[in-house]
Amino acid sequence: MLASYVDKSNSRWEEQFRPLEIYRFKEQSKWRTSSLVLDLTLAGLKTESYSEFEFSLNEYLNGRLETFLERYPDVSFRIVPEDAVASLQNLLNELQTKKEKVFRQISRCFASIFMG
Repeated sequence: MLASYVDKSNSRWEEQFRPLEIYRFKEQSKWRTSSLVLDLTLAGLKTESYSEFEFSLNEYLNGRLETFLERYPDVSFRIVPEDAVASLQNLLNELQTKKEKVFRQISRCFASIFMG
């Protein structure tokens, strides 16, 4: 829910938050639709061997980064097909260049990175 609250691309913000108490605050949070959101759920990664883990991480993370690029067309970075960690570093470098802040919300098998 926090990701939906801060996501710049959330076109359904009013629909999602109007029924909630937070909507009634006279001054809504400065975080409302203020950030870029990269959602990661790492629970499905294959861990039987290092090579399977590396392959599944690359496939999953690069896929999420491609979705991120589609969602936020103002952001541009290079995806490295064989190295998802390098792809993520390219994203973070781009955000640093644009002076975007990066916030992380991490729970057991779920991570959201807010960039606002």
